Amino acid sequence: MAKQQAAWGIDIGQCALKALRCIWTGDSVEATAFDYIEYPKSLSQPDAKPEEIIREALEQFLSRNKVRGDKVAISVSGQAGLARFFRPPATEPKLLPSIVKYEAKQQIPFQIDEVVWDWQQIGGYVEDGNLTDAEVGLFAMKRDAVYRAMQPFLDAGVEVDFVQLSPIATYNMICYELLGELPDPAEVDPENPPPYTLVISIGTESTDVVVTNGIRLWLRNIAIGGNHFTKQLSRELKLTHAKAEHLKLNARQAEDPRALFQAMRPVFADISDELSRSLNYFRSIDRNADFERTFLLGNASKLPGLRQYLEQQLELKIQRLETFDKVSGQDVLGQKAFLQNVPAFAPCYGLCVQSLDRSELTTNLLPQEFVIEKIVRSKKPWLLGTVAMVLMGLTVQHAAGSWFEYKTSEKYSDGSTTWGSSISKAKSVRQRSTAAKTEDDSLKQELEYVNSLGDDLVSASTARTQMLTVLSAISQILPRDPRSEELQVDPMSLGFIDREEIFLDGIQQTLMDDLSTWYTDEVKKLFEDDKRRMEKLLGTFSADAKAGETTAAKDDPTLPKGPGWLLSINGHHYVMSDQREIDGEPTGYEFLRISLLKDFLEKPVTINGQEFLMQDLGLVKPTIISGSPVETLVPGVKEDEEPVEEEVEDEGGMGDEMADRMKQMRNYMNRGNSGGGGAAGGASQGVDLTDGVPAERFNFSMDVAWMPLSFEEAVERRDARLAAEAEAAEKAAAAAAAAEQKEQ
Repeated sequence: MAKQQAAWGIDIGQCALKALRCIWTGDSVEATAFDYIEYPKSLSQPDAKPEEIIREALEQFLSRNKVRGDKVAISVSGQAGLARFFRPPATEPKLLPSIVKYEAKQQIPFQIDEVVWDWQQIGGYVEDGNLTDAEVGLFAMKRDAVYRAMQPFLDAGVEVDFVQLSPIATYNMICYELLGELPDPAEVDPENPPPYTLVISIGTESTDVVVTNGIRLWLRNIAIGGNHFTKQLSRELKLTHAKAEHLKLNARQAEDPRALFQAMRPVFADISDELSRSLNYFRSIDRNADFERTFLLGNASKLPGLRQYLEQQLELKIQRLETFDKVSGQDVLGQKAFLQNVPAFAPCYGLCVQSLDRSELTTNLLPQEFVIEKIVRSKKPWLLGTVAMVLMGLTVQHAAGSWFEYKTSEKYSDGSTTWGSSISKAKSVRQRSTAAKTEDDSLKQELEYVNSLGDDLVSASTARTQMLTVLSAISQILPRDPRSEELQVDPMSLGFIDREEIFLDGIQQTLMDDLSTWYTDEVKKLFEDDKRRMEKLLGTFSADAKAGETTAAKDDPTLPKGPGWLLSINGHHYVMSDQREIDGEPTGYEFLRISLLKDFLEKPVTINGQEFLMQDLGLVKPTIISGSPVETLVPGVKEDEEPVEEEVEDEGGMGDEMADRMKQMRNYMNRGNSGGGGAAGGASQGVDLTDGVPAERFNFSMDVAWMPLSFEEAVERRDARLAAEAEAAEKAAAAAAAAEQKEQ
């Protein structure tokens, strides 16, 4: 005997989770299980956490109910969805889907890909090949709202089969439970339609109005529910939400019931007015409408006095739905917890009816991707089984055919050679080929090893070449005393005091995994301060330009980063005399800034016949770390001796002018090391040199970040810098031209 299909209808409300399980027995719907889980507090309370409350309620439901293997249908509030009805013109039935699609784009106030929507024909009949007197219901929800409603079930691992609007689920319940067998639409007289059934389903936050006679359906959602009565009591009587809710449910047992009803009277009036407007509007679009029965659903309908008040205001006989007559299963229907909450189980009942294929409306707002996934999953076992059988059959056929062909071909002979001997020769050739291939692979491995050794040697050589390039660049930017060129004097013969040169004592290299760890805020401040002072000494400092500077970008080529070397340069100079300070010329730190620091930043060097800046070679952020003057002795003429001015004879007829020039040069050189300023070099004739001439020496330490670059990378960096400078110059020229034009 085939297993009966079971379905769960689950309604997650604002105050409780309701669930009903039903099966189809062949002639009726039978309830086999139910659950009613009341939340510790309403989801609409200010301090409530809806996601957590729903998750805990669903976990409690799953802990005592089994849903695997059953269909699961869930409902969402009518407020969250959209329902539209329209009457299409008389047309061929096959053209109706295209008409509906066009109408959906017109009536759904969102982009069509942002919603999940479905439709169904209600009523109508085919006459002379055309669909006549039909009505189409369009139902839609925002896609994100559908996912929010499904998320608790997805998190709990429950597969959802149907997503339905609560008023549509109620409509399916009405048709099955209250209307019974519906008349044929073709036999209905439009001037005398079947009487209508009105259902008022009052929820916690809203009220659904459902009007139907089985042939026609009309819906409206009113934003007034049971929670509004609680809020009104809390506001009027200054009560907490929990206390007001308790008094609302037990109004007849209160000390002063009349005061409670008087406090809630505005909400009574509001819901009555909204219902009156709804019914008047429906009567305006169907003047032959006659309400035969009116039912009140929802747990809020149990509010004392509400039904009587609505009967009086609407002038209708209203009854509460106390039992489900078309459902069997006394094990469920006879339980006290179910009987106390029958009006709240109407949507669950309608969901079960739809899941068991007994409903009038079969629309489903489940996203299409879930439907496709479910279909594929259901077909997968059959598909895999079919593929496996086909593959097995092909394998057997191939094996049998191959064996037969092999046995047949092995005996073939052309008179001198058999097929079997040819196969043996082929096997022998294959063995030799395999051996040769193995040997070739071994030789390839040896070649790769040799190549790797060569790469290592070339890499080491490249590193040494890069260091030589750096040393050459540093040598080129070291300041040279201009007198050695002006007077064409050997630099080694110049005196030390105020000699405008930098002498290096040594360069220490430190390998760093990340140069940015060296360039701290403190080092950055040292560099920027020295650079600013250098620009002020040179007269190139611009306060406006400096005010607009921002932190260096991450792709700044002068920003130290990544692995590299820290070069610590130690050196000294002798530009420290009092006379230079009196003359206002730079000494000490100032001389170091306008000479070595300036050249590091601005002076081009020649590498392989091409000019570069130090930053192009990866040498960035030259930072003076320390500096201090010390007293020392330098070689020179003793202080108590006067240099002898030599007379130059005109030997060989060189002329008076040339003789005077030579005399000036020799006298200048003899004066240089006499303890004062000047750049003279070696001793004159008859004067002894000594290393006892006192002088002040300025010792310094400078750190430079070196990010090693190949020559090709240096060329690329230089070209990029030049292009950026050209672009900046063009923009500046354009801005200047624009400013000049504006002034004119």
